[in-house]
Amino acid sequence: MPISSTDIKLKKSATNPSLGFASGITVDVTDTLNSLFAAVQPQEALDGVAGQYRAVCVYNSSSTDSIVSLKAYFSAQTSNDHTSIEMGVNPAHINMTAITGIPALTNETTAPASVTFSSPTNLASSINLGTIQPGRYTIFYLKRVIAAGAAVDSADICQITLTNAAV
Repeated sequence: MPISSTDIKLKKSATNPSLGFASGITVDVTDTLNSLFAAVQPQEALDGVAGQYRAVCVYNSSSTDSIVSLKAYFSAQTSNDHTSIEMGVNPAHINMTAITGIPALTNETTAPASVTFSSPTNLASSINLGTIQPGRYTIFYLKRVIAAGAAVDSADICQITLTNAAV
């Protein structure tokens, strides 16, 4: 039986939404503006930021079905011409039984260990999030770059697509 889209949950930490899952307590990631990254602030726009990082958890809430060969890519890059977004995954963080004990990001400007970032824009260039068995988790990471001289932007958005379609 195919997995239902309602069984795929995106989560972030409730106690420190930007820095990972050390607490193991998670809340849903929504399509609400600034759900993962705050608006670009004036000082960030002036100076630029080499990287701001976020951890996102994909949870398979199905009790019977695996999410097979999950892929992720950006179906829309950031709306601000002076920002960009990248994604990556640590292979050790695929199909985990629990998210407690996963090292949290040290701070929002320090890259997570063992993650290579890219900006895939279609299925052919997508990152592989593996197969996620029922009740298990995969964590992937996002990196936002703000160029010096960027416009202050309270509505800088992107769109991430998760799919298990064949390449």
